Amino acid sequence: MAVLEWGNLNERTYEYGVDRGVLQILGEDNLAWNGLISVDETETNSSGIRSAFDGKVYANLEFGGWYQASVKSFGFPELAQHALGVVEVYPGLSVTAQNRLEFNFSYRTKVEDSFYKLHLVYNVLATGGDRSSSTVSENVNVEEYSWIFSTRPPSSDIFRPTSHLVINSKTADPSSLTVIEEWLYGEPLEDPFFPTQQQVIDQFAP
Repeated sequence: MAVLEWGNLNERTYEYGVDRGVLQILGEDNLAWNGLISVDETETNSSGIRSAFDGKVYANLEFGGWYQASVKSFGFPELAQHALGVVEVYPGLSVTAQNRLEFNFSYRTKVEDSFYKLHLVYNVLATGGDRSSSTVSENVNVEEYSWIFSTRPPSSDIFRPTSHLVINSKTADPSSLTVIEEWLYGEPLEDPFFPTQQQVIDQFAP
């Protein structure tokens, strides 16, 4: 018989940090996103219904939500300003409050000391873009931007529609993970591109 144990150092896991941001306006090239500070994930509109009759529960239904995140950064790829409703009408002259574009988004979070999780988020629409400017003083504060990312899950014949795929480098097939990263980040002789959910699934399927 096995007995549960707690406090085993080999079983402790933790995540920290965010890096390797990638943004791709649908139909355009991948862009490296430098300056990511944080990605706070949440699931919106998830709910449950519990039905009872004569004091007995006969249904406990769960309705899944969709991916949403609060994102902070020191900047945003210049070529992706259109995704935030900023359009350059002439060189050096931009207008704000224009129609925003959907985009795909990828980032990594660190797991323990040498592993990481690769996040792929599809059909994102960013709202916000808040920033605060203050007078110059002895202590220089770099301006931060903040957005709310909401998503439109792609349809799927395999699982409930979702906008968020996560690949864990600790357990994923190394060769498949390498292929996905080569697609996302590019190779010396190949331009990067953002894979579809079906391409990711096909790469990991046995």
